Amino acid sequence: MKIQPLSLNIKNKEDTLEFIEDEFDIEKYRIHPDQNIEIKPPVLIIEQNGEQFILMTEGSSSMLQGKAKSKKTTLLKGIAVAVSSGRFKNLISSYHRNQVGLVDTEQDEEDCWYSVRQIQALSQGRVIDYFSVPELSIEQRKKLVEEYLKSTPNCGLIILDNIAHFVKSFNSEEECAELIQWINKTKKIYKVHFLLILHENKSDGNYNAKGHLGTMLEQNCQTIIRLEEVKSDSRKSIVMPKAMRKRKFEKFIITFDQFGNPEFEDYDEDDYKPLRI
Repeated sequence: MKIQPLSLNIKNKEDTLEFIEDEFDIEKYRIHPDQNIEIKPPVLIIEQNGEQFILMTEGSSSMLQGKAKSKKTTLLKGIAVAVSSGRFKNLISSYHRNQVGLVDTEQDEEDCWYSVRQIQALSQGRVIDYFSVPELSIEQRKKLVEEYLKSTPNCGLIILDNIAHFVKSFNSEEECAELIQWINKTKKIYKVHFLLILHENKSDGNYNAKGHLGTMLEQNCQTIIRLEEVKSDSRKSIVMPKAMRKRKFEKFIITFDQFGNPEFEDYDEDDYKPLRI
């Protein structure tokens, strides 16, 4: 069934309906109960106590959120190593498109160089594609992502750190809606998983991701992972599932060794103050 969608014409302050020239096939978007659906393969799994929990799947999006210095970058390194090399600690990936792309809007070239070298060393020589783009405009950043995915069909995970820098205002409903529409369209075209990094609001007791963007991403993402610094030990943070469409994994601790490499520890309720999610 093809229809010609109606648009609202408000010229001369008169509301009139007019036809858009392009036809619109609604059957393209209808889901039938008896149709064959391709099950999306997992991109990243976490294994705990003999069980496996799916964190990311092909063609979806997820978000890491936390306040500044909550070890988001440290966890990112572990995720990148796991996807590119197959395993890091209890993070596991058997996904065949194991090239990882990371677009960094915050760190300078020196910090990015250190991170990509560290990931390479931890993943037995695997090199991820790391881009430092603080000086690029929003449209240029989007263009870089699209061109990279177009030229790198083996990329199964693209990380955008920080997604707030892909809009002028993270409180603009229009901008945020357009950004999420771009993410949804891009991940569908290239069957890639988007991992989005976003800071939380600064005030204590506020665990919401920043602005209207954070609210919309929470509704759109498959998995949302929160990190919160342990108040008694700033070298450690608690990693917890804020929201997941699949089964939730158990909280764990992330820290780092003397070289800055990620280290995971078990979370014990008796050792750490319970947190509200």
